[in-house]
Amino acid sequence: MNILGIGHDLIEIERIRKAHKEHSDRFLERIFTEDELGYCLKFHDPYPSLAARFAAKEAGSKALGQGIGKKIGWHDLAVVRNELGQPSLLMSSSLEKLYPKTKLILSLSHTKEIASAFVIWGDL
Repeated sequence: MNILGIGHDLIEIERIRKAHKEHSDRFLERIFTEDELGYCLKFHDPYPSLAARFAAKEAGSKALGQGIGKKIGWHDLAVVRNELGQPSLLMSSSLEKLYPKTKLILSLSHTKEIASAFVIWGDL
């Protein structure tokens, strides 16, 4: 695999908590897919997992050299987990058309205060 780009993002978990409280569920629905919300909201404290997914979307868009904006929307990147629990970052079909025959490799981490994501973009 050839590495085409890398992206990293850190976010304070409290920032996601405050945004949700200020903007209600509209905020969550704007940023996260239904599957992401289903996974995160089952936890007693969903905000570390939500923040990690927010960071993953930011890191993924950075790896692709775009950032979230005109070409990449929040729902164009989604964190999913395999049967072993390993997370990966999926591109929407429209994003796959822009970046064919490539893959995003994801690593997530969080503490009580900070969530982090690192993404490598490579060819298949």
